[in-house]
Amino acid sequence: MENNQWNRPSTKHKLLNDQQQHDDETLFIFGYQCKLYRDDEKSRWINNGKHLIPWIGDHNILVDSEN
Repeated sequence: MENNQWNRPSTKHKLLNDQQQHDDETLFIFGYQCKLYRDDEKSRWINNGKHLIPWIGDHNILVDSEN
């Protein structure tokens, strides 16, 4: 009598493939509420990078100054 267990995919392998396919199709998005204000002057200021400050005195690395 021949053992056919080697000729068929394992159940564990099939379950892993099903889980991987499910993970690939899942998309989780979240965000935070915010208010938008129209301020053209502030917009230009930010677009020009005026809100950025040097990181630890290094002018090549700029970070948001949180203003």
